[in-house]
Amino acid sequence: FILDTVSGCIEHKPLLDIVVSLFYRSPESVSQSDFSMYHVCYLTICFLDQLGLKCFGSIVQSLGVRKVQTQFLLFLFSNLTTLVQEKWMGIYDAEHVQKWRPEIIALLEQLAVKASCVSQLRKAPTKTTEPQEFALTRPKLRAFPVPEIIPELDKVRLSWHIKMNSAAILRQGALVDRQLKQELQMQCLVEGAQEPSAFLHWQNEMREKDLQEQLAKVECRRLEGCISHEEAVLCRSRLTAQNHAAAQLKKEEAAKLMHRYAVKRLQEEKEMKELVQQVSDGHKNAKAAKKKLHAMKQKIKEVSEESQEHLRRAMTDAQAEMIRKCDIIRKIHAIETGGHELLGEMCLCELRERLALLKEAQSAERLQRQQNIHQQRDRRKQMLQHKLHTIQLH
Repeated sequence: FILDTVSGCIEHKPLLDIVVSLFYRSPESVSQSDFSMYHVCYLTICFLDQLGLKCFGSIVQSLGVRKVQTQFLLFLFSNLTTLVQEKWMGIYDAEHVQKWRPEIIALLEQLAVKASCVSQLRKAPTKTTEPQEFALTRPKLRAFPVPEIIPELDKVRLSWHIKMNSAAILRQGALVDRQLKQELQMQCLVEGAQEPSAFLHWQNEMREKDLQEQLAKVECRRLEGCISHEEAVLCRSRLTAQNHAAAQLKKEEAAKLMHRYAVKRLQEEKEMKELVQQVSDGHKNAKAAKKKLHAMKQKIKEVSEESQEHLRRAMTDAQAEMIRKCDIIRKIHAIETGGHELLGEMCLCELRERLALLKEAQSAERLQRQQNIHQQRDRRKQMLQHKLHTIQLH
């Protein structure tokens, strides 16, 4: 029966979904956990003729006496000829429904009575526990002591020594210097001295003079830099002209050497042709021809070895000349600019020289800065000691 029920649920799933979806749309509150129970109930109703009313009632009651089963059965048999009939038109007829209608109504009444009895039993009032207060002993109130009157004492200056830091020493020293300056100025005014306007005028003149001297030194350094730049440009141009002249001279020497070598080769070829002609003319005398041929071969061999030696020497000289030219070109490139026509453009050699000078200047400046820092630190330490001594005296 269980296998038939499960297979029937799977087979009639589209039919069952119509009724269940209509039941979920009803205003009654229904839980989604009873979805499979509705399928089983409806499948059982589909086979009501085979099971019988008694067996069907026992199946429904075995599911539990709840209001949900009653609502579902009531919804099904009430709307079977209205809402469900529109969806099932052509599947079941009205006579099949009206056949079991009285028996189903009686079963629904029995289920409703049982559900009401169960709900009445469950709604019985439960006895609750009433909390009672603990019988604790309350502590007695303590009396607060009367506050003692603290006698007032005069303010006493601190007698112990407090170490002062640099900022405190400078502030106190500035205050002492200002007070001394004011006292000296007041004393000078009392004695009939005038305002120090002439001194201030002289001081301003000296400051203006120092400023003019500094500006003159800066302008002098700028002019010296321009002159050195022009001298470097002239030196670079002279060196470039010399390198071009030397390269042109080397080219002329190489051309002369190649010309002499070509003339020598032509002469050798001419002699070889004459020897071949002499051999062909003296073919009649076999013995003399053989000697001449042997001498000719020997001479040809010597000439060939000499020409190979000359060729090897020429190749060596040409390779050495090429290496020398590459060296000259590398030196020329080192002293030539990039040709970008910029205002401060410099060659590679000058850049390296300036970089070395800049590194030396930076190193000297770093050493000078360190010495200045050490000197300033020593002067500051001496100044703080002097101010501290002055503060202690006052």
